[in-house]
Amino acid sequence: MRWRWLVLALLLSLLPSGALAHVPEGGASSVMAGLLHPVTGIDHVVAMVAVGLWGAVLGAPAIWLLPVAFPMVMAFGGVLGLLDLPLPGVETGIALSALVLGVLV
Repeated sequence: MRWRWLVLALLLSLLPSGALAHVPEGGASSVMAGLLHPVTGIDHVVAMVAVGLWGAVLGAPAIWLLPVAFPMVMAFGGVLGLLDLPLPGVETGIALSALVLGVLV
């Protein structure tokens, strides 16, 4: 059964367009698109689920502290983006954070 998940993951990795969650510079269409991205971008959703699971594994107070801190850090990143500060490796950082959180869970 486990090998089926591995095959599915490998097949999905061949779809590079699924990894393009962030729009190129100047490509954002509206404020609403920016506000919806954290809850519709699969990279953010995977990271949020992993943070919630990690908090549940650690128990109190992490069960509520981690899910509260995560969106606050995302909001801080959004502010940095609004200030137009250059943030190298954002996509790589998000992907690595999802992997690290998965390992921690």
